Amino acid sequence: MTSFHRLAALLGVITTLAVLPILAATPAQATATNTVTVINPPGLATVNSYNTLTASVTSRDGVTAPVGSIQFRTAAGEVIAAARTQRGTTIADGTASIVWYAAELKSYSFSAIFYPEDGAMLNGSQTSTNTSVEVTPNGQNVQIEVPQIYRGITSNLIATTYPTTLQGSVAFTINGSPLSASITVKNGIATFPFVTQSLGWQDIGVSFSQLNNPNVFGVTHMWVNVLPSKGPAVTTFSPPLTELANGQSQLFEITSPSGPVSSFTAAGGCIAIGLTVTATSGNGECTLSANAPYGQGYEGAVANTSLKLVLGTQTAKTLSLSEQQWSGRNIDLITGDNRTNAGMGINWKVIKGEANCSTASGAHFARARILGPCTIQGTAHGVAGLWAPYVVTQVFDTPARAVSGRQVAQYQPPRLPPPS
Repeated sequence: MTSFHRLAALLGVITTLAVLPILAATPAQATATNTVTVINPPGLATVNSYNTLTASVTSRDGVTAPVGSIQFRTAAGEVIAAARTQRGTTIADGTASIVWYAAELKSYSFSAIFYPEDGAMLNGSQTSTNTSVEVTPNGQNVQIEVPQIYRGITSNLIATTYPTTLQGSVAFTINGSPLSASITVKNGIATFPFVTQSLGWQDIGVSFSQLNNPNVFGVTHMWVNVLPSKGPAVTTFSPPLTELANGQSQLFEITSPSGPVSSFTAAGGCIAIGLTVTATSGNGECTLSANAPYGQGYEGAVANTSLKLVLGTQTAKTLSLSEQQWSGRNIDLITGDNRTNAGMGINWKVIKGEANCSTASGAHFARARILGPCTIQGTAHGVAGLWAPYVVTQVFDTPARAVSGRQVAQYQPPRLPPPS
């Protein structure tokens, strides 16, 4: 090698050494930012199930791998678990996931903190806002409730949205085909009356669309076995009366396996208010009708029962012996007007012991004068087709003491002589 070539080689080495310090200089620190938590499916979880919480972290410089761990916390700051990051869609992205059990139907909030493995290369960061997760029965914004369906019987399909504050509409389907038009959700609920003549398994579904936000939607379905109808519901009237007297009222209990009766009416010589029936006649018949609803696999049906109407029993405000107001030997027999509840005047007479007693009565009083043992009877005429004749009997004795409905002398024990 000539002296020229040796010089050229030496100069080349010196040139290379001059740029090495520049290439080996410590790079600028990359900062990890935008740590967010999401759940799959986004924003929704399934109750009484294990759900996956996934958090992601991205380095700001776009080239540094965010190696480290992500710690998951509740909104209150309680640590749930931590997981090591894995590479995401690019070298600057990292993700970590944990399994979380949702025990209640409610909204949960979470946050995440990234802890870098090499703090000299990356700074950690915490989410600036919490991520909310709505726990639902099926991991969807909408759930469908389908009762047992019977052929020919109307049943209500019910759609429930989560959360209930969502505004939007639902549409029901059967075996993948449209079943209903769009139905507006009110307070998280939408219903649709459904009846089918088909038997066997049917796929009943519902889809939800949020108002003014097509990105929020949900679809769910369930299989239901349509069974044959159980036939008309049998309605039972209790008590099982066969007759009812004029003026008498009776409260009935009406039961049906299909559910509470939808209506109850009375025709003929009686009226019904609620489930209470009052006879307004003393002859003929009264017909009671109860409508059993569709439900529980039964067809709606009308049940009738008849009551024979009989003459009513008249009453009056007579005084019992224990209520007698004594004035010497004069006794009041009645309080107020001397009439029955049917407006019939009462006639009083002595039917036994006429020498001992006498009676006097008018429109507003009835009184007897008692001189000894006697029996007094009050009677009133009946009213054709309404009321039976009225009869009441009182037995008196002296001195006046009411014992078991009869006036007898009060017992006085014998006086014993004082001790000597």
